[in-house]
Amino acid sequence: MSPSTARRYSSENRRVLEAFYKQNYEGKPFIPFYYSWISLFYLLFKTLEQYDRLPKADINHALNSGYAGLLGCLAKAGEGTPLIVSEHGLYLKERRFELRHSEVEPWLHGLYKAFFTGLVKTSYKYSDVVTSVCRDHVPHQKRIDPSIEPKVVYNGVDANKFKFDDHVNDHDSYVVGTISRVTPIKDQLTFIRSAPHILEKHDTTFYVVGQVEDQEYFDECNQLIKKLGLEDRFEFTGFQDSTEWYPRFDVFVLSSLSEGFPLTLLEAMSSGVPCVATDVGGVGEVLQKEFLVPRWDPESLAAKVNWLLEDEAKRDLVRHYGRKLVEKRFSVDAMASEYRDIYEGLL
Repeated sequence: MSPSTARRYSSENRRVLEAFYKQNYEGKPFIPFYYSWISLFYLLFKTLEQYDRLPKADINHALNSGYAGLLGCLAKAGEGTPLIVSEHGLYLKERRFELRHSEVEPWLHGLYKAFFTGLVKTSYKYSDVVTSVCRDHVPHQKRIDPSIEPKVVYNGVDANKFKFDDHVNDHDSYVVGTISRVTPIKDQLTFIRSAPHILEKHDTTFYVVGQVEDQEYFDECNQLIKKLGLEDRFEFTGFQDSTEWYPRFDVFVLSSLSEGFPLTLLEAMSSGVPCVATDVGGVGEVLQKEFLVPRWDPESLAAKVNWLLEDEAKRDLVRHYGRKLVEKRFSVDAMASEYRDIYEGLL
């Protein structure tokens, strides 16, 4: 792009920005609006720049309905390339969650919501097939675009990559852990708050295995650990090889506030680890009701963990059932077969 063309586009962008501000936010501080506008449209323009770099394809498969979906829409409009949009997490729901926990001024939330809603609606409009990783997501998707009929394709894992641990715990201490990103949506704070209730009955060590994505939230977690006197009992390991950690757990915990169809749950089950999880997203399509707990409820989470720790026979039954369930219903081969059918139907 020549300098003169760049200046022309910059001038036009400024004109649109100012007109939008005057129409919708006049009287509000301009600087917060300006930085919000720039942050949104900078990513949009960077995405549009990638269009010419897209490889020629018979089918494009976007793994979210946000910017990836937008690129697929451009190829559909320009080249007629069939488009599949897969929602592994609900893009719009996740962006709204992040917005509620951000420092963005509340009066600007509508701008962000309209922008992200526009991305998702555009992705759905131009897609030939929309898929979802669980039945729970389908009503959310149809509320955005009632005309679509999402196809559920469950996530799958290769059970052979995870060592099935058929051990019997013959000691009096236990290990309870989770493998997840350290971020508010995974709600490690509830896991931490459950620990004292578990320690009242069982000698237990707790681990969170995963990368820290939100330093402020991580600091809050460490402050709570110190406040509850759990420094010698609760550890954040950072990023590790998860296949080495699952066999160490007597119980796997997932305390998320929102989920799609979590692979960590399937991986833990493949490893023969009993699981307790919050009843969110597609979790209830994997775990039976007796292993589910409400969000933000450390007492219920602790009660379920204690129940499993107290019953070795139950844990042994759950270990074998979980492994067989993954092999039968949630294998990577089953997932690949369903996507292959979709691809062949579009060719």
